[in-house]
Amino acid sequence: FEVAKRVIKMDDPDTAFKLINLGAIQSDCGRNLQEAITKWNSDHGTNFGFSKGHIKISNLDMRRLFFQPLFDKIKDHVDQLLLRKELEGCKFIFLVGGFAQCDLLQRFVEKSFDASIRVCIPARPGFSILCGAVYYGFDPASISSRIAPVTLGVNKAARFINGVHDPNKRFVGKDGIVYCYSLLEIFYRKGDQLTQESGITQEFLPFDDDQTSVRFGIFSVDASTCMYTTDPGVQEIGSLTIQIPDVEKSRWEREIDVNIKVGGIIAEVEATYCRTGAKVKTVVDFL
Repeated sequence: FEVAKRVIKMDDPDTAFKLINLGAIQSDCGRNLQEAITKWNSDHGTNFGFSKGHIKISNLDMRRLFFQPLFDKIKDHVDQLLLRKELEGCKFIFLVGGFAQCDLLQRFVEKSFDASIRVCIPARPGFSILCGAVYYGFDPASISSRIAPVTLGVNKAARFINGVHDPNKRFVGKDGIVYCYSLLEIFYRKGDQLTQESGITQEFLPFDDDQTSVRFGIFSVDASTCMYTTDPGVQEIGSLTIQIPDVEKSRWEREIDVNIKVGGIIAEVEATYCRTGAKVKTVVDFL
C-alpha cells in the first residue's frame, strides 16, 4: 500500500497492484483462497485476482475500496477545521508528507475546497516533514506556534455541586464541607494554540489543615472537554509531590502555584509552595 499510494493515478486504469504474498497462508490453513476471492468478487462487485500467491487488485478497486474512504475522512476533518473561528478566512492549504505524493489525493484536495483556498504542494512533500523535524531539532524557536494535540491538566477536588457533579464522587471533608474528587483542572485544551512562551499557572490549596504534602497527578486526554480524571481515554502521564510542612498555618495561607509550560512534545510542570518559594519540577511526554 505504501508503494501504491505514491504511484496510483486516475488516468492509468489498467494498472493492477500486488498486495501481499499469501502462498504460505494458503498452505497453512488449507483453504482455497482462489474460491474465497471469487466469492468476495461476486458479493462485492470487485475484480480481485489471485496468482502465484499474490492478491491482485485493479486500479479501480484500489481507488474505490482503499483510497476514497481515506479521502472522505480527510475532507471531513479539514471541513471541521475550517469551521473554527481562528481559521476564518483561511487562504492556503499545504499538502505535505508521504501521502501528499499521491496524484489522486492531490487532485481530490484541489477540487474539494472553496476556490478561494489555494492548495500548495511542495515539489517533495515528504521531504518537507523531514526538513521541519530537523529545523525544529536544531532550533525549537523556529516553530513559532503549535496546536495542542491533547488536553492537559491535573487532578483536584472542589466543592460538590448538585446536578453538576457525579454523586458517586461525593465525599465529606474534615472541615464538614461536601466535596467532589477526581476532577480534572484543565490547563490546555486540545486545539489551543501554543507558543514557545506558553505557560499557564493556577493556584491550589491543600485539602486539609494538617496536610504536609500535596501530590499532583498530571493527565492527558484526546478530547477538548473532560470533567473527571476517571473519564474514558484519560491517562495519567506523570506526577509531582511538593512538601508543605507549615501545619501551624491555615490551609488558606499555604497556596501552591502549579505552572505547565508546553514545548514540542513535552510539558514542563512546576509546583511552587508560595510561602517559602520551594519548587518541584518534572517533565512529561504527552504524546
